[in-house]
Order: sequence, then C-alpha cells, then structure tokens
Amino acid sequence: MLVIGFSIAALYAVDNYQLIRFTPAPGDIELITSGSFAVALIYVGCAYSGWNAATYLTGELENPAKTLPLVLAVGTGVVM
Repeated sequence: MLVIGFSIAALYAVDNYQLIRFTPAPGDIELITSGSFAVALIYVGCAYSGWNAATYLTGELENPAKTLPLVLAVGTGVVM
C-alpha cells in the first residue's frame, strides 16, 4: 500500500515524464557498459545480500516469526 502511495505522489510531483520503452533504444549499450551502471550494481548486490542473509538468521533465533520482522524493520530504518 505504501508503494502505491509513493507512486501516486510521484505522478503529482513530476512535471515532465520519462518515456518508457520495452525494447532497447540506440545508445542503451553505452549506458549498460558504463562505470556508473557498474557502481549502481554494487549497491544492488549489497542490498540483496543483506535480505538474503536474513533467511540464514532465522535458524539462530528462538522465535523467528516474532523477532525477524522487527530486526528487518529496524535494519531497514537504520540504513535509510
């Protein structure tokens, strides 16, 4: 529900919209092979690794159904 709210707010906050294409455009290969794209993928990998590691954490907790959501919420809040 929160994601839907952010999406609707973004529609009102942006004056000029970005075109969306489902097929590659000329110049996309330069963007994908650029250094800034590679650096962005590092942060994506770190974010995935953190959420993936949470599954291994559940085996160490006494009450994972209660504790894990709290741990994930606090961790996400700290990172934000």
